[in-house]
Amino acid sequence: MRRTKHPGKLFHEYILKREENNIQCFAALMKVKAPLLQDFIDGQISVNEDFAKKLYSVTGISEQFWLNMQLNYDNSN
Repeated sequence: MRRTKHPGKLFHEYILKREENNIQCFAALMKVKAPLLQDFIDGQISVNEDFAKKLYSVTGISEQFWLNMQLNYDNSN
């Protein structure tokens, strides 16, 4: 069975790299501290409703998408 990637890895690969912004920039836009965003990217924290709202605010990708990504990740482990 193929393991699902953590939503933070997908955020890093498809959002952060493509936008050519740094973690500090996105963290400021999300109103979180950069170390927290780094922990998310590293797969050390899970997406909850509050974090999904913050991700939506900077990506335009629905909160439900991020919550589903986390659920899929959790169920694959």
